[in-house]
Amino acid sequence: MKKLLLSISALTLALSFSSAGTSHAAEIKAANFTEQAGKTITGYDTAGAAGNATPIGQLSSNVALAAKSDTGGYVIITTHRNGTKAFGTGSDSTTLYSATIDKTKIGNPEIKEPTAARAADNFFTETTDDDGNVIKREEKDAAVTGDLTGVWKAM
Repeated sequence: MKKLLLSISALTLALSFSSAGTSHAAEIKAANFTEQAGKTITGYDTAGAAGNATPIGQLSSNVALAAKSDTGGYVIITTHRNGTKAFGTGSDSTTLYSATIDKTKIGNPEIKEPTAARAADNFFTETTDDDGNVIKREEKDAAVTGDLTGVWKAM
């Protein structure tokens, strides 16, 4: 758990610095243990060539990640191969969200690509009044994100 949270923190910090003043877009389409475990995560700005990719982190052998970023922000979702939860956050949120992995998928869960580079588009829905004030906030169904059950819960 500590390694997972440290990995989220390091990647969040790297994505924060990479978004400052740089035009970029990135997607890690799905958390896939067969293709991702132990892989190095690299990034480059959209003006650069893929050959100029810069390493920004490395996944542990039992951790997988799904992420999406653009000039407006980023969302990352990660899980451990034998874990019972997935964790996610976004640049527009100070909250860490969690969802429960379907018990039948523990050992090789799939987490789908985030829908957008905003936490609000992935983890919760807000209803506002005519003045833009939030009057209702509901957690989104986690199953649309992959092998998860229930809703995304703020931690």
